Amino acid sequence: MPASTLISVVIPTRNRADTLKRSLDKLFEDGYPNLEVIIIDGNSTDTTVELIKSYGNKISYWISEKDGGEYFAINKGLERVSGEIVKVMTDDDVLRPGTFEIVEKYFASHPEVDLLFGQVVVWEDQATGPVRQFETTMVDESRLTLRDWLRERQTVMSLSSFFRRRVVEKIGPMSTDYACGDVEYWARAASRGLKMGLLPDVLVDYHYTGKNTVIVKKWRIASDIVRINMNLGTASDVLHSIWRKYIKPYTYRPIAITARKIWKAMFGLDPAVYLHKRRGVKV
Repeated sequence: MPASTLISVVIPTRNRADTLKRSLDKLFEDGYPNLEVIIIDGNSTDTTVELIKSYGNKISYWISEKDGGEYFAINKGLERVSGEIVKVMTDDDVLRPGTFEIVEKYFASHPEVDLLFGQVVVWEDQATGPVRQFETTMVDESRLTLRDWLRERQTVMSLSSFFRRRVVEKIGPMSTDYACGDVEYWARAASRGLKMGLLPDVLVDYHYTGKNTVIVKKWRIASDIVRINMNLGTASDVLHSIWRKYIKPYTYRPIAITARKIWKAMFGLDPAVYLHKRRGVKV
């Protein structure tokens, strides 16, 4: 793989001009010399179009028109990519400086790897500014199997992903049937035997804004996880997803919340922080 390999970045967006600006500014600050940025806007009614235009020829391609949602937009972008390496970003992801160079070097030295994941620092946007919540630290590639994806047993986050263009050629575009089409995509890739790799480096800062898809479409995502298990998993996987998404939230979780409050009152320490430290997650 030659130096300065073309990397294509696909960003679906709609009415998120403020967070999109933050993402684009950090992306261009990286200074990577061979970047193709594709923005698919879902007919925004805010200042998104004006913002995109303000970047001039830094944006390789953009369009603003009504579509069927996030994954429809992503697939439109994937049809336009010409880079060997592809990055799909949401409009509230913030890439760390040097990420593109790190990813390029990894793929160059690991030609067998189709998909790559890194680490993420999660922030919660508050009135006084972003508050750091936690950092993922998973580096065990053996936990990127189909079973692990279906049972959500890995701690990597989709927003840290990069993949070769050949992945789309091998397994097709992302499914538009799910609110969590990215999860289905990784599981589908695993089911087809595609090779996945992991980096210890933090590649992305993720900001909980209250408008993230994972929050807004929480219950539809729960239903779709069950459906994905039905399509790609075993009966055991399906039962596990039903327990995790429907039974556990209404039985175990209320009890756990109460216990958490009691623990914090008694010991002055949030048990989630304690558990994160036990599991090796940086807080």
